[in-house]
Order: sequence, then structure tokens, then C-alpha cells
Amino acid sequence: MHQLLINGNQKEALNINDVLEKEVSDKTANKLALFRKGFIYLTEENNRTGAEKVFGEFITKYPEDELTEIVNYTLGKTNELNKAVTLFEEEKTAPEGFVLDDCYPNPFNPATTIRYKIPQDGHISLKVYDMLGREVAQLVNEVKRAGEYTVNFDGSKLSSGVYIYKLVGNNVNISKKMILMK
Repeated sequence: MHQLLINGNQKEALNINDVLEKEVSDKTANKLALFRKGFIYLTEENNRTGAEKVFGEFITKYPEDELTEIVNYTLGKTNELNKAVTLFEEEKTAPEGFVLDDCYPNPFNPATTIRYKIPQDGHISLKVYDMLGREVAQLVNEVKRAGEYTVNFDGSKLSSGVYIYKLVGNNVNISKKMILMK
């Protein structure tokens, strides 16, 4: 489906998503299909009315779900995100010496800075994901020496929303949220 969206085939992506939503009996898959459908309308089709209708259905079906908080934030019904987003597990404490700082500014438009620290040499990956789990940027993917690093992230080609940035290396996996507001 991601490839369809990249190629500009929003209608086909929506059709496939509708089939998944209606034909698959798995509750989690249905929930994610409905969530994805709302974001396709909003970000790919620029159809806010369609997105609000789909998101309204989502809120009705899943009022206590963590994704509902993201939907409400996206629609401007709330100004902050309080619950932890569990699509990516956020590790509260990393092994000693590993640090992934909060990006700044956050919220940002269109650029932000990400700082991280690694205590030993090793292969490091720093990637950005959208809320559907799609990788939207690879900022670092190389062997790094121990030390502190700063990376600039430019979100000018992305839609407004919540994104996850994730540091992986030396058996460490740390992720944090950032918000792009245009």
C-alpha cells in the first residue's frame, strides 16, 4: 500500500484498505485500516471532510485507544499528546551512556535537531517513522565512534503529524515522538 501512495495511486490504496477493513476479521487490523484510511484522506487526498468522517467513526469505535488521542490531536480537538504511543516501544532507560535527547524545537516546522550520544564504537541507525510505521527518513546508518552527535531533520516534504525517531545500535533501541506542525 505504501508503494501505491508513493506512486500517487491514492484511490487504489483506499480500495485495498477498504477491502482489508471489511474482509479481515482481526480487530487490530481493522482498527489500523480505519486509522490509515483517515490519514490517506487527510494527507494524500487533502480531503479534510472525508478524513473527519472516517476519524469520527474511529473515535466512536475506539474511544479509549491510544490512536484516538493522535486522531483528536490531528483534528485540532486537543493541543497535547499525553499518553505514550505504543506503536514503537519507548525505552525509558537505555544502557549507561546511550542517550537520545528530545529533539528541539518540538513541535517543529519544518526542521528540528536530534542529538544522541553513544558510549562505544558500533553500527548506529537513526530513522524517522510515520504513525503507520512507514520509514520516512533515514538520518544515520553507519559505523560511528563513541561520542555525541547532532543530526538535522528536514520535514518540509512531510505532512503535519506525529512522527517517531528511533535510534538503534549495539543492542539498544530508543524511540521518541516529535510533532511536525505546518
